[in-house]
Amino acid sequence: MITASNFGIVAKRKETSSKAKLVQNILYQPNLAQIRPVAHGLENERFALQQLALQEKVTVEPCGLFVDQEYPFIGATPDGLIGNDMIVEIKCPLVAYKIGIDSAIKQNKIQIWRFDRKTNQIVLNKNSNWFYQVQGQLHVTGRKKCLFGVWSGENHPIKTEFIDRDDGFWETRIKTKIISFYMDWLLPEIIDSRQARGLPLRESDSSKDNTQCTKRSRSRTEDAEEEPYRKIKHILGLTTSSSPDENLPSCSRQLKFEEM
Repeated sequence: MITASNFGIVAKRKETSSKAKLVQNILYQPNLAQIRPVAHGLENERFALQQLALQEKVTVEPCGLFVDQEYPFIGATPDGLIGNDMIVEIKCPLVAYKIGIDSAIKQNKIQIWRFDRKTNQIVLNKNSNWFYQVQGQLHVTGRKKCLFGVWSGENHPIKTEFIDRDDGFWETRIKTKIISFYMDWLLPEIIDSRQARGLPLRESDSSKDNTQCTKRSRSRTEDAEEEPYRKIKHILGLTTSSSPDENLPSCSRQLKFEEM
């Protein structure tokens, strides 16, 4: 499963970036609880939620994992729920605790907001990974709004933002890229793990991207490796009648095709 906390990293990745490294980080990430910024967030999240509830005069209900109704490999776990239409997401970054929330924003260390030097205002940054995470959570839960907060210490008010669900953002900026990455890179490793066999994870070969002959011959080994998850794609209704490469001429006919 790919969850909302990874949506920004996946959706914004460059095509030339390492797929294997991202798969490694998602599927085989080591325990990060001993890393100080992570530990700081884990230690203070519960208290931050309590402070947020008091500050905003709301009741925050706990919740677990939500699974997308259409794509069961997409999930989200908000930090809480308010009523029937709102989710809660709270962050406790160590940098905000150390230098203060406004200073952290101005230094671009907290990126869901940015400081507009022309207007001297702090504005929402829709290109941040946290914004992608919130939009993913709103889509998966089917809720309309998120109360987003950043905690910077018990003696400071939590900086909050009410974020509305943006279905257009989900459709154009997240959905297709998440599905493609899962089916093309995560799923093969899940059902036919190279990590478990001590092999390098699957990676694209950029040296072949600019070759004159785009359609390459496939070995029996490659076809055998792809067969299990090809069937799963078919079951999930994510296959097409042909891949882009299947509509291209074979190597032997490339020259004639280009002359037509």
